[in-house]
Amino acid sequence: MGFRNVPIKIYLGLAIVLLFVFFSGCGDGNIKARLEGVWTATITEGEQSTDVKLMINVTAPEKGNNKSDKSEITGTFTILNNVGKDIPINKPIEIKEVELLNRRLRFTVPVTGNIDGDSLVFELILQSGRMSGSVREFREGQSDIRVVFIREK
Repeated sequence: MGFRNVPIKIYLGLAIVLLFVFFSGCGDGNIKARLEGVWTATITEGEQSTDVKLMINVTAPEKGNNKSDKSEITGTFTILNNVGKDIPINKPIEIKEVELLNRRLRFTVPVTGNIDGDSLVFELILQSGRMSGSVREFREGQSDIRVVFIREK
């Protein structure tokens, strides 16, 4: 049985699968390297706007016994101007619960120091030089607020 006897539908199906894998992020190069850096955004809720900065670091996996073979993503979130609440300004807050799946980044900012109802949950999609998505407070029933982070040069 040669290639001439294989139905064209099989070739088309294989081509579609390969295109899906490539465009879903699996053939995307090093997403973590594109994620690392300093990002800024303005979060607007109603008439109130807050400027923020996100610094992301990617630590290479350590080699040797009992070491993880996965990179670790860490970072800090800084509120740059007054938001009218008792929240520290210009004080970096360590991000928690960081998850990266293909181009989707999810993390929590414990603005009070603990993960509680006031914590902010970000769900972003990494694009070329920007991350866009939403942020909401951790407590139940909160609405999503659209946010776009731009990479600083």
